[in-house]
Amino acid sequence: MCALPSCCPRRYHFVAEKKSWAEAQSSCRQTYTDLATVASEGDEAELTDALGEHHGSQVWIGQYDDISSWRWSLQSESYYSEGETEFRMWASTEPHSIYTENCAFTNWVGTWGDIDSLLRTFLRSNCAKCKFLQFLNWS
Repeated sequence: MCALPSCCPRRYHFVAEKKSWAEAQSSCRQTYTDLATVASEGDEAELTDALGEHHGSQVWIGQYDDISSWRWSLQSESYYSEGETEFRMWASTEPHSIYTENCAFTNWVGTWGDIDSLLRTFLRSNCAKCKFLQFLNWS
């Protein structure tokens, strides 16, 4: 999913491909803006609603662990309103912070987890500015 400035409504769209977190981020940055940023419970609810028929799926978001802390891949300060860069919705047992689990996902329940960045199926749209979802394939 790609991100829009905070003044614009956040929307989520899908297209099936298989990419790692870094590949999905690169593709999103080339075509749109960046991976999905979730800055509030309202954003998370919209993302969860956008999963629709993909109920039960887990999707990439733009949160990553840079060793010292979790942060958003979209680093432009002008994108965020006050307090939005600190927003988190980790599941009660997350993040594990295992050395190889340095990418974040959200699920249909609206909670986050950390995981490795191996190839996963993701979906995106052809809209000019949208958020990028990466579907995780556990099989």
